[in-house]
Amino acid sequence: VYNWSGPAGFGSGVQNPLRPVATAAMAGTYYVTATVNGCVSAQGSTVVSVITAPNINLYPSPNDSICAGNTVTFTATPSNAGSNPQYRWYRNNNPVVGASGVSYATSSAVDNDEYYVTLTATGVCANPFTDTSNIIKMRVLPWLAPAVSITANPTTTVPSGTMINFTATPVNGGLKPKYQWTRNGANIGGAISDIWGASTLSNGDDICVIMTSNYLCPNPATAKSNCIKVSIETTGIKGIWKHTTPDIYPNPAKDKLIIEGISKGTRIQLIDVLGRTVINQTAIQETEVLNTNHLIPGNYILQLSTEQGERMRVKITKE
Repeated sequence: VYNWSGPAGFGSGVQNPLRPVATAAMAGTYYVTATVNGCVSAQGSTVVSVITAPNINLYPSPNDSICAGNTVTFTATPSNAGSNPQYRWYRNNNPVVGASGVSYATSSAVDNDEYYVTLTATGVCANPFTDTSNIIKMRVLPWLAPAVSITANPTTTVPSGTMINFTATPVNGGLKPKYQWTRNGANIGGAISDIWGASTLSNGDDICVIMTSNYLCPNPATAKSNCIKVSIETTGIKGIWKHTTPDIYPNPAKDKLIIEGISKGTRIQLIDVLGRTVINQTAIQETEVLNTNHLIPGNYILQLSTEQGERMRVKITKE
């Protein structure tokens, strides 16, 4: 009968006991006695050392995502590998011919390739020990040209002071492209979003945007949009009017606006900067008086139109 005792509460009654999955807590001195017909032997002992198993990890540089044709370098980081570890590299489970160093570089990786390395250490454990690294799955992205286009709202000729909003639509811009809006070729301070607008534009202003892609492989890195030339009504009369220009006063107006010299049936509209018609009536005589007392101060457009297709627009200021 055998009686074993050892670290971490070990005990066994067999001649040659086993302790699977060795841990550091199992290291130490083990003792055994043998009993035959009631006679107990002297105690025997042996010292067991538990050595940390060789281990290897794998890291890609510059990253696990690269651009097509670029070089990726894989570096193995071993621990407890002894003085002469052996490395073997694999691509998609196939050995890489000639690759036996602590690092491996390639410029021929394709999208979704998988790489790993094995480490064989001799003289560290009782027998040669082999460990397999983590697997690196590569993303190899194509080079793409970025592009950006812009639209405006509204798109028509608008009265001075109207808010015009511009929206950029990117292509191959990545998840977070950067924007810089320009006005007549000059950067607009703080205009760095995909949406920008202003109510202080001048007639003929050229609005564009420059986008910087944050896609990993852009070629080139930036793109310039189409440009939109804004059309703002300036002070004065606009449109087609064949007869004598009517008198419109006072301008600026306070409580009333007088229109003299129009024909009966002329449609009279007063439009605010948002494009809303705030006064809409038809002339019943050659002189019409508009009540502007209820209007908020600001700029308006007076539009006159006849059944003959004549049309004129005049900027009006309400005090």
